[in-house]
Amino acid sequence: AETNEGYAIVGYRIANESVGKEWMLLDVGMTVMKGTEAQTITRDDIKLVTPDHQVLSLPSQEDYQKARGEVMPLVKRAALAGDPINYFPPSADSPCSLTLFTEPGILNAPMARDEVELSHNRACVGRVYFHVPGGIKLGNYNFDVKFENSIVKVPIEIMTEEQAKEFTKKWKESLKKSKH
Repeated sequence: AETNEGYAIVGYRIANESVGKEWMLLDVGMTVMKGTEAQTITRDDIKLVTPDHQVLSLPSQEDYQKARGEVMPLVKRAALAGDPINYFPPSADSPCSLTLFTEPGILNAPMARDEVELSHNRACVGRVYFHVPGGIKLGNYNFDVKFENSIVKVPIEIMTEEQAKEFTKKWKESLKKSKH
């Protein structure tokens, strides 16, 4: 999703497979649009809106580390089957790490930061985590990123396994049609 100012993309395959769990892992990417000045996005600028309209903030690195036992299975699954986040506007051609969290149990992992500097030529990618009290439920979520003058709202639909299969089938069919 994008505005005239910012762009964000979300991979939520692992979240879709984690219904009932209290931690949600999202693969995310973000940048600012060409013609927009560089901006700093902080941990507080990123929210998750649940199907029942609860607004969840990113947890602290400390809270994330305390949940290591719940988070590590998500991290391991994402390492095997995470979503590639490589769709960015053409001007965002320099990779950038979004390191709001340090992965538990990984030696020499980069230090967690509370912000990321975005510019139109940087494609910043990383993982974010949300604690979802009561567990992840089926339905429509929004991943919101507050830029200086707008909010990019990326829709996320947590589906049943059958709905996900049907969605994948239709998506693959649309890809085939677009190639003809």
